[in-house]
Amino acid sequence: MNGNGEGGAVGAEKINTDIVTLTRFLTEEQAKHKDASCRLLCHALQFSFKLIAYYIRRASLINLTGLAGSTNTTGDDQKKLDVIGNDLFIAAMKSSGIVRVLVSGEEEDVMDLMSTHRPATQSPATPSMEAAT
Repeated sequence: MNGNGEGGAVGAEKINTDIVTLTRFLTEEQAKHKDASCRLLCHALQFSFKLIAYYIRRASLINLTGLAGSTNTTGDDQKKLDVIGNDLFIAAMKSSGIVRVLVSGEEEDVMDLMSTHRPATQSPATPSMEAAT
């Protein structure tokens, strides 16, 4: 293996084995910018995306296809995966402790996430952040 994280047999295609994951990237960038505060939000986003992808892959196996029997804010029929994805995303943003307001096409009203969850480490002076689905 050379110093660039590339390995392989002689004459074979070079394969980069020095993979940069989102977690690794965020950790390395956080070290460069000590005052950056979005790492927690990025981890919450990553977690919600992984969970949503998990349920999408298994949708037909666990009966998550088809309509949920409700409509969204634009009057469209909601699909089961829409509802689950929305719920997972809201839960992840809430648990991050730094998202104050959330707007979703699946919800009628703007959601005030800080009124329902504030970790002990959360300061009221933290700048507000918005996330949208």
